[in-house]
Amino acid sequence: MEAIVTRESGYVPAFGEFVARMWKGFLALFLFVCIQKTGAAPLFESEEVLEIVVEAPLRTLKNQRGDNPKWLEGRVIVGGAEASAFDVQVKARGNFRRKESSCAFPSYWINFKKKQVSGSVFSELDRVKVVAHCREGRKDFSSYIYKEYLAYKTYEILTDEGLRVRLARIRYRDIKSGKISEGRAAFFIEPTSAFAKRHGGELIEERYVQPSRYNLEALCRAELFQYLVGNSDFTYFASQDECCHNGKAFSVARLDDELIPVPYDFDLAGVVNTPYATVNPKLPIDKVTERFYRGLRVPDDVFRTTVDLYLEKEDEILGLWENTELLEEGDKLEALAFLHDFFRVLKSPQLVRRELVRRMRSIEKLDEYIENRAAEAR
Repeated sequence: MEAIVTRESGYVPAFGEFVARMWKGFLALFLFVCIQKTGAAPLFESEEVLEIVVEAPLRTLKNQRGDNPKWLEGRVIVGGAEASAFDVQVKARGNFRRKESSCAFPSYWINFKKKQVSGSVFSELDRVKVVAHCREGRKDFSSYIYKEYLAYKTYEILTDEGLRVRLARIRYRDIKSGKISEGRAAFFIEPTSAFAKRHGGELIEERYVQPSRYNLEALCRAELFQYLVGNSDFTYFASQDECCHNGKAFSVARLDDELIPVPYDFDLAGVVNTPYATVNPKLPIDKVTERFYRGLRVPDDVFRTTVDLYLEKEDEILGLWENTELLEEGDKLEALAFLHDFFRVLKSPQLVRRELVRRMRSIEKLDEYIENRAAEAR
């Protein structure tokens, strides 16, 4: 069959080639849907608060402040009368949260045995992050845990290309003394391996990722989200050991060659406003409740589409925070005022230009900078 000539392009592939391309696209979409249905970790399929007991040498866990904490033997117990117990290992994690000045009780990893947890709520999981209550004997500190949890749920409103979370109430039993605590607020964060499986992609483990390798819509969405929650403690392009800091780079099935950034860890964000939160001294702000946009200069249509997405989701985002039963009224009103201020900026062309557009950084210049840093590290 002859090729088809059109006024716009001058050439369209022959019908057979056209059909082949259509079939390839359909197959990719079909595989992506199958991956989403079969690759999900059960832990993150429910909104119900998970009640568990974590057994570990708690004093040792709390004292893991160095750079290379060791795995500690423990157990996780799920359920009441017919409880299931799983042998696990735990160790402290995080940067700020592992400092004694920040958290007396650090956040931590749980390392499951995959064969042992098969068929349970922890099925499909290996290592998973737990955001813990941080400080002992301070019930009001649970509000910071809940606000960070709600930050993740806010990103979930905007896209399914974010790390999912599951709220938990955890009682801690010290293996040595046998003492058990009251239930503490916590939440699990979806592992990067589970995210990659869910989206048919893989985690990019390179130390440096140039901005031009990202899908610009996904990049702009993730950068504007950091502005929404008031977080300046992130980079999607480089870090000390691997890319990135409080963000990860992934390939996904829906994109052929481009990457997407996935943000996480919002304890230093303004909407959470933890007592230990500090700002980057290189930025012209004094506290985390002051926003500063660190996004890149994307095409106008990409930026406009991203702004429209946020405005379209405004009621749903504000509704999430207005209707939550997790926060006391004062904490709720404080967070809502902070979020309303974000949408006030988006609705004002003058503020958009002043607070966002004029602060955008050049992709080309940052590409060159990242390339030079990568060359120096080789």
